Amino acid sequence: KNGELIVGLSGNAEQDEYLKKAIEKFWTFKEISAYLPAEEALNTAKTDKNLYVLHIGTGSALSPVQGAYQTIRYGAQIKISSGVYHRYSGIMPKVYFYLPTIGDEVINQEILFFGISALEHLCTEMVAEQIESSSRWREIFNKYSGELKNKTVYILEDWVEKGLTETEIQSIYPHPIKLVSYEVWTEAIRTFRDDIAYCIIVSVPSAANFTFMYYLVHASEARVFATSYPKLNVSVQGSSVSQNKKGYIDRKTMKSFADIARK
Repeated sequence: KNGELIVGLSGNAEQDEYLKKAIEKFWTFKEISAYLPAEEALNTAKTDKNLYVLHIGTGSALSPVQGAYQTIRYGAQIKISSGVYHRYSGIMPKVYFYLPTIGDEVINQEILFFGISALEHLCTEMVAEQIESSSRWREIFNKYSGELKNKTVYILEDWVEKGLTETEIQSIYPHPIKLVSYEVWTEAIRTFRDDIAYCIIVSVPSAANFTFMYYLVHASEARVFATSYPKLNVSVQGSSVSQNKKGYIDRKTMKSFADIARK
């Protein structure tokens, strides 16, 4: 919070434009002093302990193999890094958030809107609530769940478990909720609909596979209303969870969101 923050650009003109637009809309945690190519920004941070870089990068899951560590899975991240370099892990982020994409898949506009929004929420709430460890991240992401009663939740119809209908979802969830097409879903995000909370699924690398995390996010503000996740066994962003290899919305996930929305 007390350091200087710059943005490291990827060099992909379209992606960098989306990043700038997301920052302009959602980022209020700290003033950004400059935009530089990511490599230049990170090299500059190596010589200045007070300088931090907001940039797109990757995270990975490491698995012990014969006394060493082998990288098993990668995932895209939006993160804030110092210039500190670890010989095995590379540049170490001070705070990060996984993006809903795997490996080298395209990072589009709605993904970056989600990433910057969630990162802003994380940083702001950790400072406001004096939370020094991300092991308490559940407190951060369910803090505003009461506002869900005033929002309609949009769920991508292609992300729903086969056989789970909109009628059944509406019978589980206590507030307005709709299954929508990709066009309707992404339009709500890109136009910052104040009346919409969209569901998004994030794949997080975990040992030999991925753990899937589910979020309800305000389309208009940097605010996460709720998160649903499997429990125990694997460490994800400082919290222990189990592997969930489904990657789609099922009845259990909807019941979890319903319980949070009723609080």
